[in-house]
Amino acid sequence: MYRFNPDKLWWVRWLAIALLAWTLLAAIPTSSAYLAAGSGGLGQWLLFFSYIGPYYYLWALASIGIFLLATGPLHPRHGLARSLAGHLLTCLVLSVVLGSMIHHQNIHKWLLGENAPGYYAMSFFSYVFILVGVYLFNLQAKVREQERIIASQLQRELELKTSLAQSQLEALRGQMNPHFLFNALNCIGALIETRQNDLAYQALEDLGELLRTSLEHRKRPFIPLADELAFTRRYVAIERVRFGDRLQVAYDIEPIVLLLEVPPFILQPLIENAIKHAVAPNRDSVSVRISAQSLENEIELSVADSGSARGSISPGTGLGLSNLRQRLRLCYGVEGRLEFHQDGSGTRVVLHLPMQPDNAPKEKPAAAKEPDVIGALHVQH
Repeated sequence: MYRFNPDKLWWVRWLAIALLAWTLLAAIPTSSAYLAAGSGGLGQWLLFFSYIGPYYYLWALASIGIFLLATGPLHPRHGLARSLAGHLLTCLVLSVVLGSMIHHQNIHKWLLGENAPGYYAMSFFSYVFILVGVYLFNLQAKVREQERIIASQLQRELELKTSLAQSQLEALRGQMNPHFLFNALNCIGALIETRQNDLAYQALEDLGELLRTSLEHRKRPFIPLADELAFTRRYVAIERVRFGDRLQVAYDIEPIVLLLEVPPFILQPLIENAIKHAVAPNRDSVSVRISAQSLENEIELSVADSGSARGSISPGTGLGLSNLRQRLRLCYGVEGRLEFHQDGSGTRVVLHLPMQPDNAPKEKPAAAKEPDVIGALHVQH
């Protein structure tokens, strides 16, 4: 259905401006004649205007032809001398024609007599006035067209950047799927080799659920943090089958952040990094704490372990964290950050995600309605 667009009626605005301008021009000599006659009230002024106004309105009508000439054969691009000569000739012809129409009763006096100099000067002024208006109109039209072209180019660039960012995100998420899948299959293969069939069956069931979830989230740029934690919980369940009591996981989640949206698969690489560098190389039990809280203008997600400080690792140079850094940059620009902290007590990786206005929690969810995705908060598994 067609919708009214005020910008399509630009010519109406110009017509109204032109009509007002010519009326004001006609009012100047009308007022002079009125004052010279010694006034006489509004009726007298309107009488003078009825004689003088038609002349100016005829010039307003002639402005259409002047517009066509100034933007066509008499445009300066065809030669400045030709343009000036053509306009002077057109001005003279219009002066004679319009003078013959308005002053036909005493045409000789106005065109050749004592009133001729003032009349031709006024005609020249009227023509120049129209010509200036035409070029101003053309200038505005060019500016509007240039703005439209620039806006169109910016829109195309934005669409291309958005499309490129989406493609890059798809490629990065695509890297994670086989990377995680190979790790999980290796874990299940080890269980089968050691004849732990029940555990292998449970791990396969968890893996199937993880794959189903990953397919559901594949085309979604953001998901609720509650869903991300549910995915993380299943991943941890598979890894706990592999490491048993050597892997102790605790959740410290502020309930209000469960409703906030984050990029999918944003926590799993952090946990995988902790397991690879802290749990796998150690025979002792290692605790991994997953935290999420809302700060003033951002969400802070972190994964801390108590074991990687015993070894020597580079700060976040693996595939998972490198992939995650690129995804943060694509999703949030400079506002999304990944920080890597390591000291004698272990390693802590922190994600800082900007809290978008439409992503901010409206109120704290009721305890009875909180999704059961992380088990009991602050409790180890």
